[in-house]
Amino acid sequence: MEHREMAEIAAQFGHSWRLVYEYSDCFRQSEYGDVSIRKRLRIFRDLLSLFELKRFKSEGKAYRTTWQEVLAAMTETCNANKWGFKNHNYLKTILKKGAKRESAEGMTAEEEKKREAGRLGHSEAGTREMPDGLAAHRARTYITDIIRGLEEKKKCET
Repeated sequence: MEHREMAEIAAQFGHSWRLVYEYSDCFRQSEYGDVSIRKRLRIFRDLLSLFELKRFKSEGKAYRTTWQEVLAAMTETCNANKWGFKNHNYLKTILKKGAKRESAEGMTAEEEKKREAGRLGHSEAGTREMPDGLAAHRARTYITDIIRGLEEKKKCET
């Protein structure tokens, strides 16, 4: 059963399978030790989730990444020639370098800024934009107020 699941997961990783398998070797508890099939399956499921969602949490903060960044971080982890991992924290530390931090709503800071600007009716430059009808109405009201003020001033002078 476990071997069958491993084959199915291997198929899902495609060309990245060798790197994924090599990364799972970092979880050996000694330099020449082995990793049990069950532990490898847990590692593969975690990585599959990371590949699919392209999101991860580290130190209580959410991050968004790309498939290419995950592969690069895994390569860097494997090249470090480390072993004895108990979790994916080393990989996440490397991933954080290129990842974008997410808010509680799952948006990056850049996306939140755009959303807020759109909500408030601001353009990218930060200037206020109004619908054409509203801008024209405000301009007419402003001009009307000026004319009234001038008329009142003229009445007072006479």
